[in-house]
Amino acid sequence: MGSKLLQTRGSISEIDVFKRALLAGVSPFNTFAEIVRKPDTFGPLLCMVLLTVAHIIGNSLILAKIFIYNAKGQIITPNIVESDNNLRVIAVNATAFRKVGPPTDEHYAVLNVLAIGFSILTWISWSVSLWISLKLIGGSTEMLGLVSGYILSAKFYETITKTTLISLFLRNINKIELFISQDLQKVTNLLNLASIALSQSDVVQKVLMAHTAFFVVWSIIVSVAAIGQAGFVTTKKAIIGGIVGYLISSFLQSMTFSLLTFIF
Repeated sequence: MGSKLLQTRGSISEIDVFKRALLAGVSPFNTFAEIVRKPDTFGPLLCMVLLTVAHIIGNSLILAKIFIYNAKGQIITPNIVESDNNLRVIAVNATAFRKVGPPTDEHYAVLNVLAIGFSILTWISWSVSLWISLKLIGGSTEMLGLVSGYILSAKFYETITKTTLISLFLRNINKIELFISQDLQKVTNLLNLASIALSQSDVVQKVLMAHTAFFVVWSIIVSVAAIGQAGFVTTKKAIIGGIVGYLISSFLQSMTFSLLTFIF
């Protein structure tokens, strides 16, 4: 039944849709050309699900290493100490701490909600940015919702490769001990402090910076491919629109992500 429905709407099977979701972030020009020729409705949702799962896996790996101690005191700039394969993050000025333990089920539940929220906001940000870009360069917006969803494929690869790198860095770390104020026990604060601790290593910093730089360039290329194929514009306009689209999307993601983490 599902297969017939997909074939009726997009003339492609579920397997082909899954291939599209994976290939859009790897071979964007050919894949987006095919998407425009044979549109489908399920692919963008699949890309969002893949991105959500990647977020959950990546953040859960870090959260699983965390052990919390708290105290009453003034919040200070985190001081990082490494000892016996443990990373100790002291973020509160206090002399006595209470052992709290690892993150709770509630932390993991909020983490899942955040992952879904991040994926939805990323899709919305790309939809808005591509619409603006296509309007500026005079391109068609008919395929906007479809291609903005498939662009999440590139974000999936960015997230899952970063997760792989972090898992390698975490192999030799037993625990990330967070000595924090009671006011800093939100899951976003825990993840931020743990990330600060990991980033103290020069090797980790350089590798993650190189990873980020690569995916900035690659995301622009994917954006160019999406705009060029779906907007039916010249290569020059596609390049301009792709760069503008990426910049607007990055700004919108930064703003909306900040709001989401503030709420949770």
